[in-house]
Amino acid sequence: MSLVKVLQIGPTETYSNGGMATVLKNLSDSSLLAEGYEIDAYASCCDGPLFKRLWHSVRAYLRFFRSVETYDLFHIHMATRGSTFRKGYYIRSLKKRGKKVILHVHGAEYKAFYEGLSRRKKERVARIWNACDQVLVLSDSWYRYFRQKFPLAKICVIENGVDTDKYAPSMVGRGKAENLLFLGRLGKRKGAYDLVEAMERAVQSRPKLHLFMAGDGDIEEIKELIAKKGLADKIEVLGWVSGEERIRLLQEVRTLVLPSYNEGLPMAILEAMAAGNRIISTTVGGIPELVQSEQGILLEPGDVEGLAEALLQSSHPSAWTASDSQASRDRIKEKYSLRRMHEKIRAVYESVHNGPEILGRERNCEAKTGETEDGRYSGQRR
Repeated sequence: MSLVKVLQIGPTETYSNGGMATVLKNLSDSSLLAEGYEIDAYASCCDGPLFKRLWHSVRAYLRFFRSVETYDLFHIHMATRGSTFRKGYYIRSLKKRGKKVILHVHGAEYKAFYEGLSRRKKERVARIWNACDQVLVLSDSWYRYFRQKFPLAKICVIENGVDTDKYAPSMVGRGKAENLLFLGRLGKRKGAYDLVEAMERAVQSRPKLHLFMAGDGDIEEIKELIAKKGLADKIEVLGWVSGEERIRLLQEVRTLVLPSYNEGLPMAILEAMAAGNRIISTTVGGIPELVQSEQGILLEPGDVEGLAEALLQSSHPSAWTASDSQASRDRIKEKYSLRRMHEKIRAVYESVHNGPEILGRERNCEAKTGETEDGRYSGQRR
């Protein structure tokens, strides 16, 4: 039995940091999906200065069509702004060739981006969405928003997932209560500047607080702000971390802090909960569906005073017990595991590749599983 060939298009870890690149890598490496699919990844973009990013995008688009005929499915990962329109060119060209296209929308700032477009550009975006055989979004809240904006598109929900096996259960809840961790791109959108301001207030009441800030972005600007406020001994800026170093950091703290202004469904929060950490974040994107009151504290974006109070509350030794840590980890294993995500992706691949339409405009991307006479995975409508 030959494997169905799938090409993912989006940021890859070779050229980019961040949650989208992690999702692409996890799908390419999935042993579950490898049972029926051969999945490759094509880097359509890169990090770096504007000229470098533009040059890479143009060259990637022109080189892409050399091998397009060798693939059966195209899984396109899209963010906002330029990413939407760049991926639109891929989608239009692929549909002209009669190819099957799945669009996976990750953009944390998509609402602000879309609402700021002219009527003509909104119509252009709608044509991009409507042309796809299936559109995947990250949460129920995003589903409701996109269903209203693109009523003709075939949209369903697939939450991001994390490999819980990477986080040893014996280490859950062992981190120091005073240690805090920020994981993500340093900048305004993720609330990095607000967090430094909140730390300035919080350390006055609890001098032992210590914050690790791990990520790329406005590294020098954040360092300057930390120095200006005299917090160099309280806040460490580590730059981008990944792999074993990322896991080690998550196991040295008890609380992840991500005071974002916009989000999809952050991989950092999923990873932190899998490691048994408490969460301090905001009521944006899919976060309220993921983080319940038992798992942490959610604030309105920009609430620096509330953030400082949350840092103090979370750093108390009795605020987060070993049983709390295990409950947080169990929530991820139950609903946000990597296997669960990949099972949903497999149902989508099956639906789009083989038909007849199984998922279509249903909110839920899950399907009952079974085997056909030739042993292939099959999806049935729930």
